[in-house]
Amino acid sequence: MNTTADANSTEAPRRPLPLPGLLSAVHILDPHTPGIAGLASYLARRHARVTVSPPRPDSRPDLLQRLERCGVGLRAATPGTASLIWGGDNTVVHEVLDHAVGRGLPILGYGRAVELLAATAPTTVAVAGSHSTTMAAAALTCALVSRDPGWILAEAPKGDSAGYDGGGELLVVDLCPDSSGHDASPPGWRFRSLGEGLDPAVTLVTAADAAPPS
Repeated sequence: MNTTADANSTEAPRRPLPLPGLLSAVHILDPHTPGIAGLASYLARRHARVTVSPPRPDSRPDLLQRLERCGVGLRAATPGTASLIWGGDNTVVHEVLDHAVGRGLPILGYGRAVELLAATAPTTVAVAGSHSTTMAAAALTCALVSRDPGWILAEAPKGDSAGYDGGGELLVVDLCPDSSGHDASPPGWRFRSLGEGLDPAVTLVTAADAAPPS
């Protein structure tokens, strides 16, 4: 009998560290960009104060309703915000970004926010590759459900949220490959490849071709 393995199996799961100050109260521009809705709902479930200002409020009302159910506020702006997360949509009103810069408000891209979150998780699993990454990440969360994982997906599974905080020791991150949008840095900032700065315990690549994912 392996007493070491037996002892390990009864250990309580390690809990995530507290959220960093930059993510304790965030305002998000355009939750319609892939990955952003999952990030917003995950942060809200981690008890951050999250507000979003969708530039197209009539677009995908189901997504906005789902965010509200997760505790995300829908409003143009909010006082006391610790940082602003830019979804990467080129239609965003640049005056909002200029106002944030004038206030000295930190502006984060999706990749940087995920990097900060991964630093709070005891173990991070990254899923990268093709359009099937969301499916792979959803399958992983089912396979790892006994460890109560948290996860951030590009798209929500049917009838569910794109982001979830299971309170466990795992964070499953879907590194969705849309390089034209969410993994770009805010205007004027250095481009950040999605996954830069991450140190996952496991990376699952769901496709390989002549242009491998970053």
